[in-house]
Parts: sequence; structure tokens; C-alpha cells
Amino acid sequence: SVNSQLLERVVIAVIPYAHKYTIELVRLSLPYLDNSPELLNHVITVTRHFAFEKYQPTYSVDLAEAFLPLYPENLYLVANLFWFCVSVPNYPTGIHLIKEFKDKSQTIDLKMFSQSLLFSGSLRASKWNDIPSICQEYKHLIKQFLKEKPQDIHPLVREALLTVMNPISYYEDNPKENRPLLSQIGSFFQETYKAMLGFQEESFDKPREDNPNKKLKIGYIAQTLKRHPVGLLSRWTINHHNREQFDIHLYMVNQSVDEITKQWFSNPADKIYHATADSLAIYRKIKEDNIDILVDLDSGTGPMVVQVIALKPAPIQVNWLGFDGSGLPAVDYLLADPYVLPENAQEYYQEKIWRLPNTFVAVDGFEIAVPTLRREDLGINNDAVIYLSSQTAIKRNPAMIRLQMQILKSVPNSYFLIQGVADDNSLWDLFCQIAAEVGVETNRIKMLPLYQTETYRANLAIADVVLDTYPFNGGTTTLETLWMGIPLVVKVGQQWSSRNGYTLMMNAGITEGIAWSDEEYVQWGIKLGLDKNVREEVRWKLRKSRHTSPLWNAKQFTRDLETAYRQMWNIYCQS
Repeated sequence: SVNSQLLERVVIAVIPYAHKYTIELVRLSLPYLDNSPELLNHVITVTRHFAFEKYQPTYSVDLAEAFLPLYPENLYLVANLFWFCVSVPNYPTGIHLIKEFKDKSQTIDLKMFSQSLLFSGSLRASKWNDIPSICQEYKHLIKQFLKEKPQDIHPLVREALLTVMNPISYYEDNPKENRPLLSQIGSFFQETYKAMLGFQEESFDKPREDNPNKKLKIGYIAQTLKRHPVGLLSRWTINHHNREQFDIHLYMVNQSVDEITKQWFSNPADKIYHATADSLAIYRKIKEDNIDILVDLDSGTGPMVVQVIALKPAPIQVNWLGFDGSGLPAVDYLLADPYVLPENAQEYYQEKIWRLPNTFVAVDGFEIAVPTLRREDLGINNDAVIYLSSQTAIKRNPAMIRLQMQILKSVPNSYFLIQGVADDNSLWDLFCQIAAEVGVETNRIKMLPLYQTETYRANLAIADVVLDTYPFNGGTTTLETLWMGIPLVVKVGQQWSSRNGYTLMMNAGITEGIAWSDEEYVQWGIKLGLDKNVREEVRWKLRKSRHTSPLWNAKQFTRDLETAYRQMWNIYCQS
């Protein structure tokens, strides 16, 4: 005889302590535990904390696997266990888990969602022989989902609906086909989410003053105002706002608070609201605050934020920073610049593209620590040319790796450093395979560990040339490369994520390294490797750009952004 309720309380009390005996206790307790929602919620909270905040995904995998027999059909536990496996990384286990779940899935929403996880996992695992068929089936499932428009969708699928197109952006550069699909998904999400809530727009006592010249209330909403690219890039603008002309409100949704939050987002606003995972409560708070323009900094990637945006709490809503436009009809504008989207992009965007005069992002610089990476530690002599790439595995594909190996082969005494993926054996195997095909010795390729952000930036100085990825360019990493004054080679495409490098280089005053084809990419890589004078000229231009480029003038960027806000408001008042 075991008191199940007491045992559950004991298990809940001990699982925040990572130890092999914790896992053993869970396994021995399972026969006596009920599959209560409270226990499941606690398990998911603890495992996510260890995987994504304490960076101990192995414990998260062990704990989630221990509880899986108690909740074998629970999608929340299965999906989280998949991402924990990816974080370890243990791709075979994660992919096997999600394939099993997909085989059991009966409804189109679960089939589509499980296929999205399979797609993401296969990209990260460099399973390039499988990916074409996975992508083809995935698009078919998305189109079938949009055709059927099921009303009874699993809550986790609904939360992730606006991110279902994300894996495709890493695989192909085809916005004319893919953006309209995302817009359809966005419309469906917004319509069904409001219906599920039984949502009716609520009015509040405070009347809105539709005066073109009034002091505007700007709200920034995000789940990422912390040590995250969105937090690191938006902090300057939020602190530079003209507080005589604009009231600034921050809505931090369901996010942890770290040293970046405390240093940069504790005092730059008139009001700061720490929100829980309750979209209606956040909606009401924004309505009560009478926000005129609400800016989604996560741009569709924050699952709680998009639920709030879909309810349209502000008369003008804008996507900026996190990703491409979210596809929601409730979003009025997507902030862009002259380069990050082609001239004809409006043809396939639901959101109105608002092009700022120079760049869509600017910073006043980056914090730099002391370098920890030296040539002698890597066995590389001072005369060698070092190419570097610091993108994640999901951004790498055989076509681009082959181009990079061709560059390496053509530049004697050169090396290629891959930063941030030291334990990823699948990626290393892919590089070795392609290097052998091209005729490059694998001892010229070196994989480096992850570094703390400030140390990572300092270690960029070891590179002579950075080689970017395609069809998904670097974003923040490209800004950091340019700030450190390092020549860059980037291939330009059509979608937002394949034009980030292009717009950042143009705004830094650099055209050397911008490639419009595979051939140009290789040519620029070779030229910058062989010609030290060209490299030095680019470095000189980048050093000079610190005083002249709109990229490094966040105060002027903020003025441009405020002008855009004022113009958006005038348009609203006139309408």
C-alpha cells in the first residue's frame, strides 16, 4: 500500500535536483503514480528549465524518458523530449521518437506537426538524402491542412502553427510559393484562435485620442528581452527613444529575467509589464494602456506573443526583428529596408512592407571579452589563411559546404574553422565526406566549442574571412562579424533570411564579398583568401564604417523608426 498523493508530492519535490538517484526514484515510483496534469506540467517545466536555461539537456532527456511510460500519448512530453534530444545532440533517438509518434497520428494537424519536427531534426542531423522527400511530404501536409481547415486542433499544434513554415526557409529560397502559404496559415490561426476563445473585442473606459500630433504610446512585446539576439539588438533602440514624443511600454511575456534584462530593460520604459501565459490578460492590459502602436519583436516566433497579436489589442501592429513577417492579418506593417526584401516582395506579402530609409536594424556596438582562441593552440601558423563560419548545423547544407571546400582547395595554406558545434558528429561526418569528394584534407577543417557571447565575438578576430550560409544567412552573427572588421562572403537570394548578409554589408559600405551566384561566392572566397591587400582594404572600410555607417548609429535609426511610427499613425488617423 502506497499513498500515491504523498508519493507524487515527493517526486515533484525532488525532480528539480539533477541526479541519477532522482531518475531511479521516478522509475521505481511510476507503478504507484497517477498521470495527473499537475505532475506532467511540473515535469515539463523542470525539464525545459534544465535543457534551455541551465544547459543540461542530458538530464532533461533522462527525466522525460523516465516519465514517458506514464504519459505515452502526450504530445507536449513527446515534443519536448524531441527537442531535448536535439539539444544533447542525440539525433537518432529524437528522430526515432518523432517517427513513432507520426505513425500513430490520425489527424492532419498531428501529422503536419510531427512532420515539422522530423524536418527540423533531419536538417540538424544532416540527413540530406532524406530531406527532399521529407520537404515534399511536408508541403503536401500543409496544403492538405489548409484545404481541410480542421477546427479541433491540438493545443500544442495551435501554439506552433505560425512556425510550421520555418524549416522550409532553411532548406529552400522560394518566397513566392512559401509566403502565401504562411499568410493562409496566419489567417486560419487568427480566425480559429479567436473562435476558440469566443473572443469579442472589448472596449475600455479610456477614449483614444486620434490626434496626429499627440504623444504616441508605443508598446514592445516579446518573449526574448534577455540574452537573445532580439534582446541584444533591440536594447539600443528602446533606450534611445525620445520620451517627450513617445511613451514606451514593454510587455515581457512568460520570459526569464537575466543580466541583460536587468541592465537594459529595467528602466528604459514608462511602464514594464511582466506577463504570464494568458493571452486574454495581456490583451486587456494593452487595451487598458491605450497603446497606439504595438511592435512584435519576436515576429511570429514567440508562441504566446502571436496569440496576443491575433486579438489585435492595438490599432496599429508591426513586426520587427525576430524573423520574417508572421503572416497574421492582424499585423499591419513589416519593418524592412531597401535591401532585405526584393522590390517585388509586396506581391507575396500579406503585411504592408514599410521600408526604413537605410537599415532595418542598428546597434551602437557589442561588448567584447578577451580572446581565448589562438592559432598556436590549433596548430595553425601565422602565415595561414583562416576561414571561419559560426552558424548552427540547421543552416548548413551539402551545396554550400561544397562551395566552401572548393574555396579551401583553391587557397594554399588555408583552414576552415566551424565555431559552436564541437559535439555534432553528424555535421563533422558531412564535412569530411564532402572534403574528401572535393580533395581537401580533413586536418584543414576544425570544429570549435561554444563560447560565451562576449568571448565568441573576441575570438572572431582569429579569422581572415568569414563564409556565410545560404539560403539562411547569419543575422546577429553577421553584425558581429562586421563590427569586428572581418571580411565576409555572402550569397544573396530572394527570401528575407537569404538577404540579411546583403543588407548589412550594403549598410556597412561593403560590396566586396556580395555574391549573386555560386560561382561568385567561390570567386570572392578565393580572392579574399589570396589577396591580403583586398582583405586589408575591406578591414579599413569596416573600421571607418564605425563612424559613418547607419548600422552603428542606433540613435539615428531610432529617429528614423520614430518618423515611421508617426507616419503610420497619421495614416491611421486619416483613415
